[in-house]
Amino acid sequence: MSTSSHHPIITIVIPVYNRPKLVIRTLDSILSQDYRPLQVIVVDNGSTDNTYAAVEQWVKNLEDNQLSVNILRANKKGASYARQQGVEMVTTPWVMHFDSDDTMRPGHISRIVKGINDHPEADILGWDVITHQLDNRHKINRFYANNPMVNHIFHASLSTQRYAVRTELLKRCGGWETDIAGWDDYVLGIKLLLHKPVLAKLGNEITVDMYSQQESVSGCTFSEKQGEWEAALDRSQQLILQFNRPELLKWIDARRAIVAGHYTSEDNPQGIKLLETTCHGKSRYHRWALTRIHSHVAHKRKGTAWLCRILLTNTQ
Repeated sequence: MSTSSHHPIITIVIPVYNRPKLVIRTLDSILSQDYRPLQVIVVDNGSTDNTYAAVEQWVKNLEDNQLSVNILRANKKGASYARQQGVEMVTTPWVMHFDSDDTMRPGHISRIVKGINDHPEADILGWDVITHQLDNRHKINRFYANNPMVNHIFHASLSTQRYAVRTELLKRCGGWETDIAGWDDYVLGIKLLLHKPVLAKLGNEITVDMYSQQESVSGCTFSEKQGEWEAALDRSQQLILQFNRPELLKWIDARRAIVAGHYTSEDNPQGIKLLETTCHGKSRYHRWALTRIHSHVAHKRKGTAWLCRILLTNTQ
């Protein structure tokens, strides 16, 4: 087993709500890691079943004194609030977030710690993950260290399970936006990147498995959570303006057109309304470009991020 000094270097924060079996699977995958010492904070987000008791019993049965697991009860609903409550308890130099229905493969933490040692200049270390979808297909979700802001805006490359971050940076940027219900990790990624961190990617090996769930907080369709995506993009726009980065606003507009396209593909009239709102006040070319992006997504065509870059890269 790989070990460091007596002081843990990284903490894993896991929010959980009504997932007793899944969270135990997640904890078992952490227990199987070959790196110690290691800290874990599990934040129960108001579970109404036996989730808290299941985690409590798992901790009681733990016979590894180099794996520290603390259980908290969130005093307010919402995954982002639970994550932030966990972050406030972190004392290690690095922190990573993980969801209660996902697993890490053996060696994942050792890989991160090696990355920390190999990239002492880095503020964020990232990796690719694989998502196992409900239809039995799978998808590789990439982390991009190059052109990180644009890649995050289109690919959410700083989604919860794809990176570890220096605790100091996470706390300095203000942490999680606790009033954001959907795409909370998207907004956090914007906040982190606006502070111009140094990013490094840990190769292309897959060491994290994500599992789509029917009861996921993000839902199975865009229309199920209508308004939440817009709220996240509104907050992202506010942050961009606060940091005086107006050149990024065209990419947020493109992301709005993409959301509008998803609504339209689901026969939701909000798609056209959102597109019209996004186009309001824009130049003739921008209106045309945003309409093209909306139509591309509405017809379920691939290559949307590539199309956005082609249409908008050389515009103001």
